[in-house]
Amino acid sequence: MINKVCNFSCLQLWQCRVADNTTEIEASTLTLLSQSERLRYQRTKSVKKRREYLLSRALIRFALSQLFCQPATYWSLTENPGSPPIINNLPTPLFYSLSHSKGYICFVMSDYPVGVDVQKIQNKNNLIELAEVFMNDAELALFMDYTPATKVTYFYKIWSAKEAYLKAIPKEQQSHLKLNSSDILPTISAAKNWSLIDKSSEEFSLVIIVNCLTENIQINQMPV
Repeated sequence: MINKVCNFSCLQLWQCRVADNTTEIEASTLTLLSQSERLRYQRTKSVKKRREYLLSRALIRFALSQLFCQPATYWSLTENPGSPPIINNLPTPLFYSLSHSKGYICFVMSDYPVGVDVQKIQNKNNLIELAEVFMNDAELALFMDYTPATKVTYFYKIWSAKEAYLKAIPKEQQSHLKLNSSDILPTISAAKNWSLIDKSSEEFSLVIIVNCLTENIQINQMPV
Protein backbone atom coordinates (compact mmCIF):
# COMPACT_ATOMS: atom_id res chain seq x y z
CA MET A 1 0.00 0.00 0.00
CA ILE A 2 1.33 3.46 -0.90
CA ASN A 3 0.70 6.32 1.49
CA LYS A 4 1.38 10.02 1.22
CA VAL A 5 4.12 11.32 3.45
CA CYS A 6 2.71 12.71 6.66
CA ASN A 7 3.85 16.31 6.15
CA PHE A 8 1.77 17.06 3.04
CA SER A 9 -0.22 20.26 3.32
CA CYS A 10 -2.91 21.28 0.86
CA LEU A 11 -0.22 22.84 -1.34
CA GLN A 12 3.42 22.11 -2.13
CA LEU A 13 5.71 24.18 -4.33
CA TRP A 14 8.87 22.57 -5.69
CA GLN A 15 11.55 24.67 -7.38
CA CYS A 16 14.89 24.31 -9.14
CA ARG A 17 17.08 26.22 -11.60
CA VAL A 18 19.24 25.07 -14.47
CA ALA A 19 22.88 25.57 -13.47
CA ASP A 20 26.35 24.14 -13.91
CA ASN A 21 25.74 21.68 -11.08
CA THR A 22 22.50 20.27 -12.55
CA THR A 23 24.06 18.60 -15.61
CA GLU A 24 24.38 15.25 -13.83
CA ILE A 25 20.71 15.25 -12.86
CA GLU A 26 19.73 16.17 -16.42
CA ALA A 27 21.80 13.30 -17.85
CA SER A 28 20.33 10.76 -15.44
CA THR A 29 16.79 11.97 -16.18
CA LEU A 30 17.29 11.33 -19.89
CA THR A 31 17.36 7.60 -19.14
CA LEU A 32 13.99 7.82 -17.34
CA LEU A 33 12.01 9.49 -20.11
CA SER A 34 9.03 7.73 -21.63
CA GLN A 35 8.78 7.37 -25.40
CA SER A 36 6.60 10.48 -25.76
CA GLU A 37 8.90 12.50 -23.51
CA ARG A 38 11.95 11.38 -25.47
CA LEU A 39 10.29 12.45 -28.74
CA ARG A 40 9.52 15.86 -27.24
CA TYR A 41 13.12 16.17 -26.07
CA GLN A 42 14.52 15.19 -29.47
CA ARG A 43 12.32 17.74 -31.24
CA THR A 44 13.62 20.51 -29.00
CA LYS A 45 16.52 22.12 -30.86
CA SER A 46 17.69 24.73 -28.32
CA VAL A 47 20.31 23.41 -25.89
CA LYS A 48 18.99 25.70 -23.15
CA LYS A 49 15.41 24.49 -23.64
CA ARG A 50 16.58 20.87 -23.70
CA ARG A 51 18.27 21.34 -20.34
CA GLU A 52 15.20 23.09 -18.93
CA TYR A 53 12.99 20.29 -20.21
CA LEU A 54 15.10 17.54 -18.63
CA LEU A 55 15.33 19.34 -15.31
CA SER A 56 11.57 19.94 -15.27
CA ARG A 57 11.00 16.18 -15.67
CA ALA A 58 13.55 15.53 -12.94
CA LEU A 59 11.73 17.96 -10.64
CA ILE A 60 8.34 16.34 -11.26
CA ARG A 61 9.69 12.87 -10.54
CA PHE A 62 11.59 14.01 -7.46
CA ALA A 63 8.59 15.85 -5.99
CA LEU A 64 6.31 12.85 -6.57
CA SER A 65 8.88 10.51 -5.04
CA GLN A 66 9.08 12.66 -1.91
CA LEU A 67 5.31 12.71 -1.61
CA PHE A 68 4.58 9.06 -2.30
CA CYS A 69 7.82 7.39 -1.16
CA GLN A 70 8.62 5.83 -4.53
CA PRO A 71 11.87 5.88 -6.56
CA ALA A 72 12.20 8.18 -9.56
CA THR A 73 12.09 5.13 -11.83
CA TYR A 74 8.55 4.36 -10.65
CA TRP A 75 6.81 7.23 -12.42
CA SER A 76 5.18 6.86 -15.83
CA LEU A 77 4.69 10.17 -17.66
CA THR A 78 3.13 10.87 -21.03
CA GLU A 79 3.49 14.11 -22.94
CA ASN A 80 0.36 16.26 -22.99
CA PRO A 81 0.75 19.09 -25.55
CA GLY A 82 0.04 22.50 -24.06
CA SER A 83 -0.21 21.09 -20.52
CA PRO A 84 1.97 19.37 -17.93
CA PRO A 85 2.65 15.70 -18.70
CA ILE A 86 0.05 13.15 -17.71
CA ILE A 87 1.19 11.15 -14.67
CA ASN A 88 -0.21 7.72 -15.47
CA ASN A 89 0.34 5.95 -12.16
CA LEU A 90 -0.59 8.40 -9.41
CA PRO A 91 -1.40 6.35 -6.29
CA THR A 92 -4.11 8.82 -5.25
CA PRO A 93 -5.84 11.70 -7.06
CA LEU A 94 -3.74 14.85 -7.19
CA PHE A 95 -3.87 18.25 -8.90
CA TYR A 96 -0.62 19.64 -10.24
CA SER A 97 0.76 22.40 -12.43
CA LEU A 98 4.11 23.19 -14.04
CA SER A 99 5.74 26.42 -15.20
CA HIS A 100 9.24 27.42 -16.27
CA SER A 101 10.98 30.53 -17.54
CA LYS A 102 14.64 31.14 -18.42
CA GLY A 103 15.86 28.09 -16.51
CA TYR A 104 13.69 28.58 -13.41
CA ILE A 105 11.23 25.70 -12.95
CA CYS A 106 8.24 25.49 -10.59
CA PHE A 107 6.01 22.48 -9.95
CA VAL A 108 3.02 22.60 -7.59
CA MET A 109 0.91 19.77 -6.17
CA SER A 110 -2.35 20.11 -4.30
CA ASP A 111 -5.47 18.31 -3.16
CA TYR A 112 -7.36 21.11 -4.92
CA PRO A 113 -7.34 22.56 -8.46
CA VAL A 114 -4.16 24.61 -8.79
CA GLY A 115 -2.19 26.61 -11.31
CA VAL A 116 1.27 28.16 -11.22
CA ASP A 117 2.98 30.64 -13.50
CA VAL A 118 6.53 31.97 -13.42
CA GLN A 119 7.91 34.66 -15.71
CA LYS A 120 11.34 36.24 -15.99
CA ILE A 121 10.84 39.95 -15.27
CA GLN A 122 12.13 42.00 -18.19
CA ASN A 123 11.49 45.61 -19.13
CA LYS A 124 10.43 44.95 -22.71
CA ASN A 125 10.21 47.73 -25.28
CA ASN A 126 6.71 46.62 -26.31
CA LEU A 127 5.27 46.34 -22.80
CA ILE A 128 2.18 48.42 -23.64
CA GLU A 129 1.35 46.38 -26.74
CA LEU A 130 1.72 43.15 -24.78
CA ALA A 131 -0.42 44.47 -21.93
CA GLU A 132 -3.26 45.15 -24.37
CA VAL A 133 -3.32 41.45 -25.23
CA PHE A 134 -4.26 40.22 -21.75
CA MET A 135 -5.36 43.22 -19.63
CA ASN A 136 -8.90 44.51 -19.47
CA ASP A 137 -9.75 48.22 -19.65
CA ALA A 138 -9.54 48.81 -15.88
CA GLU A 139 -6.21 47.00 -15.61
CA LEU A 140 -4.82 48.93 -18.57
CA ALA A 141 -5.88 52.23 -17.03
CA LEU A 142 -4.02 51.37 -13.80
CA PHE A 143 -1.05 50.15 -15.79
CA MET A 144 -0.79 53.41 -17.73
CA ASP A 145 -0.92 55.48 -14.53
CA TYR A 146 1.98 53.68 -12.84
CA THR A 147 5.58 54.85 -12.85
CA PRO A 148 7.90 52.97 -15.25
CA ALA A 149 9.32 50.74 -12.50
CA THR A 150 5.89 49.95 -11.04
CA LYS A 151 4.51 49.32 -14.53
CA VAL A 152 6.82 46.33 -14.96
CA THR A 153 5.90 44.82 -11.59
CA TYR A 154 2.16 45.24 -12.22
CA PHE A 155 2.46 43.89 -15.77
CA TYR A 156 3.99 40.61 -14.62
CA LYS A 157 1.72 40.19 -11.61
CA ILE A 158 -1.39 40.43 -13.78
CA TRP A 159 0.13 38.22 -16.47
CA SER A 160 1.18 35.49 -14.03
CA ALA A 161 -2.11 35.66 -12.11
CA LYS A 162 -4.17 35.17 -15.27
CA GLU A 163 -1.96 32.38 -16.57
CA ALA A 164 -2.08 30.59 -13.21
CA TYR A 165 -5.86 30.95 -12.99
CA LEU A 166 -6.23 29.62 -16.53
CA LYS A 167 -4.28 26.50 -15.55
CA ALA A 168 -6.33 26.01 -12.37
CA ILE A 169 -9.77 25.92 -13.98
CA PRO A 170 -11.19 22.93 -15.92
CA LYS A 171 -10.25 22.64 -19.59
CA GLU A 172 -13.86 23.13 -20.69
CA GLN A 173 -13.83 26.55 -19.00
CA GLN A 174 -10.43 27.58 -20.33
CA SER A 175 -11.67 27.97 -23.90
CA HIS A 176 -14.35 30.44 -22.74
CA LEU A 177 -11.99 32.63 -20.69
CA LYS A 178 -10.82 35.74 -22.52
CA LEU A 179 -7.82 37.14 -20.70
CA ASN A 180 -8.31 40.71 -21.91
CA SER A 181 -11.85 40.82 -20.56
CA SER A 182 -11.40 38.83 -17.34
CA ASP A 183 -10.92 40.49 -13.96
CA ILE A 184 -8.80 37.97 -12.07
CA LEU A 185 -7.53 39.85 -9.00
CA PRO A 186 -10.94 41.19 -7.83
CA THR A 187 -12.52 37.83 -8.68
CA ILE A 188 -10.04 35.93 -6.52
CA SER A 189 -10.28 38.48 -3.69
CA ALA A 190 -14.06 38.24 -3.60
CA ALA A 191 -14.23 34.46 -3.99
CA LYS A 192 -14.96 32.25 -1.01
CA ASN A 193 -12.90 29.33 -2.25
CA TRP A 194 -9.91 30.72 -4.18
CA SER A 195 -6.50 31.87 -2.97
CA LEU A 196 -3.79 33.81 -4.79
CA ILE A 197 -0.29 33.28 -3.43
CA ASP A 198 2.35 35.68 -4.72
CA LYS A 199 5.93 34.45 -4.28
CA SER A 200 7.53 36.85 -6.74
CA SER A 201 11.08 38.14 -6.43
CA GLU A 202 12.90 41.00 -8.14
CA GLU A 203 14.00 38.57 -10.86
CA PHE A 204 10.87 36.46 -11.45
CA SER A 205 7.14 36.83 -11.03
CA LEU A 206 5.69 33.71 -9.41
CA VAL A 207 1.98 33.37 -8.74
CA ILE A 208 0.03 30.31 -7.55
CA ILE A 209 -3.76 30.16 -7.62
CA VAL A 210 -5.51 27.34 -5.80
CA ASN A 211 -9.17 26.50 -5.35
CA CYS A 212 -9.13 26.57 -1.55
CA LEU A 213 -8.67 29.26 1.09
CA THR A 214 -5.15 28.83 2.38
CA GLU A 215 -1.85 30.48 3.12
CA ASN A 216 -0.42 27.09 4.09
CA ILE A 217 2.22 26.33 1.48
CA GLN A 218 5.30 24.17 1.66
CA ILE A 219 8.18 25.53 -0.43
CA ASN A 220 10.85 23.00 -1.38
CA GLN A 221 14.04 23.02 -3.41
CA MET A 222 15.17 19.96 -5.33
CA PRO A 223 18.69 19.15 -4.07
CA VAL A 224 21.46 19.24 -6.67
